[in-house]
Amino acid sequence: METLPLEPWTGESATEVIRASLQAGRDVVSANKGPVAHALDDLRSLAVRHGVSYRFESAVADGLPVFNLIEHTLPAAGITEISGLFNSTSNVVLDALAEGVSLSDAIAQAVSEGIAETDPSFDLDGLDAAVKLSALCAAVWGRRLPLENVEVEPVDESVRARAVAARESGGRLVSMGTISLVDGAPANARVRLADIKPENMFYPLRGASLGLCIKSELLCPVSVMSHRPTVKDTAYGLLSDILSMARGSYPTRGTRLAYDAG
Repeated sequence: METLPLEPWTGESATEVIRASLQAGRDVVSANKGPVAHALDDLRSLAVRHGVSYRFESAVADGLPVFNLIEHTLPAAGITEISGLFNSTSNVVLDALAEGVSLSDAIAQAVSEGIAETDPSFDLDGLDAAVKLSALCAAVWGRRLPLENVEVEPVDESVRARAVAARESGGRLVSMGTISLVDGAPANARVRLADIKPENMFYPLRGASLGLCIKSELLCPVSVMSHRPTVKDTAYGLLSDILSMARGSYPTRGTRLAYDAG
């Protein structure tokens, strides 16, 4: 079980720990998105070579079923886009800014509630969500998405007026991540600030809540949400991976989770 802190640009040293474990013939479950984003093909190949499994359900949205959902329930759907609220800290801070709170006070509030790290720069800069988009791209489509190819819009003091204006007009300013597949290649990978209205499916998701919407060629949009997840939910994602391995479900045998509808 690997739960080292995220290093967003390289995925180390978690990747090396996972690699060494797989080479030693050990199954691995991980909550770390860095290795998925930067080295998934290599790690999957190692797992196959050594007859073991590498799973990572908790890497993107705590215990929310994302990879397992796609793997087991959306075969050949032809997934074209994944979007959603990927970062709790950014949206907690944005909701506080909408109330007229300063950025420093909003961060302090998020830290005191156990939602934000003491240094939340990775979250507020959009980097955490960008790594998650890169991990999804690698796992779902088998495509490498360098972080520099993800357009990010940070949460800083300058956006407070936009957050207040969104609230006064009946909406919410949120940090929304989106990645789509166009002509077989990842495109439109971005983490942007969006003014969403009450009719938007993500509008009710407050606090640490997360949600994703999956669009495909064959199905109407499929959405999954978790309301105020905690570390227990992340732990459940790890447990679900262990149980999947015990049942003999090995996603490492394939190169990606989603296959074209054709």
